[in-house]
Amino acid sequence: MSRLSLGSSAPFSRTGPSASLASTSSLSGQRLAVTSQQRCAATRSPLLVEAKQNAKQRIRLSEKARVYNKAHKSAISTRMKKVFKAVEGLSVELPKAEDELKPLEKLISEAYQEIDKAVVKGVLHKNTGARRKSRLAVAKRKLLTEAGLYSAA
Repeated sequence: MSRLSLGSSAPFSRTGPSASLASTSSLSGQRLAVTSQQRCAATRSPLLVEAKQNAKQRIRLSEKARVYNKAHKSAISTRMKKVFKAVEGLSVELPKAEDELKPLEKLISEAYQEIDKAVVKGVLHKNTGARRKSRLAVAKRKLLTEAGLYSAA
């Protein structure tokens, strides 16, 4: 049985890829016939290996990005829930002065910061960030209106 040799270490020679694939048999001295399927497989295999490596790398990177994005979105949701819970707690016993809203202001500020960071880093679209900040502002304004501390101009 004769073995097929790929010839030189370079994938392509001056005579073309088919010349490097066809080799002489050490036993009989005759040239072996190389099918077009073998030629294609031999010339394309480095590209397939590279594509597989790139795919594996993309999988690793996308998983890393998914975890990062999920953490930021979760932090935003947590901050927003804290604000809504504080608004709900204050709406039971309405504040009589704006000084009583300091803890709420701090929570809203933290939520705004988290949303802005996510928008800058590309975790959230800018319109999504604006919409979430608007929801927080509306909740605060509704509380102030109920307490009589805010009137629309």
